[in-house]
Amino acid sequence: MPDRHAPPRAATGTPRRATMTRRIATISHSHPAVRLGGGEVAAHRSFQELLRQGHAATFVGMARDPRAIDALFRSGQRTVENGPSDIIVRCAPFDNFDYEFTDIADEDFLVDLLAGLDAEVFHFHHFWNVGTAVIRRLRALKPDAVFLLTLHEYQVLCAADGQMVKRGSLELCTGGSPVACALCCGDHGPFDYVMRDTKMRRMLSSFDLVLSPSAFLRDRVVSWGFDAGRIAVLENGIPPVPPADGERPPLAARARRFGFFGQATPTKGLNVLVDAAHHLEEAEIPVAVDVHGITLDGFKAFWPDRPVPKTVSFRGRYNPADAIPLMRRFGSVVMPSVWWENSPVVIQEARAAGVPMVASRLGGVFEKTEGWSVHFNPGDAFDLARVMAELAAEPERLEALAAAITPPLGIDGYVAALLDHIDRVLALRTPAADPAEASETAADPATAGGTAGTERTAVSA
Repeated sequence: MPDRHAPPRAATGTPRRATMTRRIATISHSHPAVRLGGGEVAAHRSFQELLRQGHAATFVGMARDPRAIDALFRSGQRTVENGPSDIIVRCAPFDNFDYEFTDIADEDFLVDLLAGLDAEVFHFHHFWNVGTAVIRRLRALKPDAVFLLTLHEYQVLCAADGQMVKRGSLELCTGGSPVACALCCGDHGPFDYVMRDTKMRRMLSSFDLVLSPSAFLRDRVVSWGFDAGRIAVLENGIPPVPPADGERPPLAARARRFGFFGQATPTKGLNVLVDAAHHLEEAEIPVAVDVHGITLDGFKAFWPDRPVPKTVSFRGRYNPADAIPLMRRFGSVVMPSVWWENSPVVIQEARAAGVPMVASRLGGVFEKTEGWSVHFNPGDAFDLARVMAELAAEPERLEALAAAITPPLGIDGYVAALLDHIDRVLALRTPAADPAEASETAADPATAGGTAGTERTAVSA
């Protein structure tokens, strides 16, 4: 008999049975109506596609931004509807080290809310703003439900904002220890990190399957000691690509135009791009850089003393639905990240737009852009300027790179793979009626996932 709690590996091939209508709750650390981060956008897109396909889908997104809280939650209310089955929840005070609410009453509220959704599948995107204890308690209340977790950053490994970047120096971290982490963060002692590590492992044991959008993140989690049979790679999907609107500028003109899409957090490396543009301006190499997602004032808030060359234009916030048409105006899209990243949605959007990237040679960025982009040394503005100058002068090189681009995973393909994973989890819980099928399942590692020694640890509230 297949092990009831043995998790499957990545879904491969055709599902063994047609997927039925599912009751799926998608829970995210944030809501795209409040904040347009990649994780919450990916989570909400999957919810919308599940609804479109006729599933009983619910979305729960947390709201932590003080301005959004003041605008949305009046008279002590804790939830507001963004649409049918689409709920925004006010995030109560939260401990960003232990990933738990500071008041047990707030934890109780969220547990009760989620338990009342009548879902048979709980799919968490991130656990920040949701809480490790909420997940453990919900698992105890819903022992027969399927629990999935999609990781978006490295929080299970790293207390420094989950980015594995050393505070102060911004050096990349390849793996911590209680002493090293205490020295990096400076606000907790080594024993606290031992306890945090134990809590993260216990929380992950609540899930039937953990999903990682990149092999790089998966490998980091496995190196940490997590069972490789309980984590699968599933890239986030994007909606159907709109047709090209009108004629694009000639390639020779586009080759000199570089676009940046995203937020201006220090680890996104926007300062590196601005410095590279400054070097090109000094060298009198004509290029134009458009920054989408932040204003000049927003940039100055992070780097107040940095000179901004005239060739750099800040375009402010953009709608994710407009990203692909906007990208088609450029010869290349620049991703100058100085942290490992995971699977930025900007990369998938650039693939959908058919636009090569100029990207940092590290982590998930390199994994997702290898073969159709040009890479430079992370954090090296001179190396980035060199690459930009070469591409501006060689439009034919961009043409060859664009020809090597393959379409990204669509949101329909993502949901199909997600449902396949759910089916496999449930199939492993149910004894096969046909002995031959049971034998085939046990012999197929892509289906069985190596059941020996991978039982989910029992948890209590």
